[in-house]
Amino acid sequence: MRAGSGGCRSARPEPGLQLRNTEVWLFALVGLLSTAMLGGFLLMVTGRSHRIENAVRERTAALQAEVREREVAQAAPARKRTAFQEPS
Repeated sequence: MRAGSGGCRSARPEPGLQLRNTEVWLFALVGLLSTAMLGGFLLMVTGRSHRIENAVRERTAALQAEVREREVAQAAPARKRTAFQEPS
């Protein structure tokens, strides 16, 4: 309002844009439920990826241990042969 103007103005919404109280609550509720569902979905997806990462890490460690065991087992007969050879 400008200084010197005698008119009084009110902040009323236009007649075509009036919302009823139930529409506002319904809109807020839908937004809240949508956000909750998205949050649950994201938690589920990230939890699944953590479980997969852990399973891959465990399987990789098991395979590395198996490779070390095989290398030791393959090297053992060669050591026995050199230990029991008679000097010529």
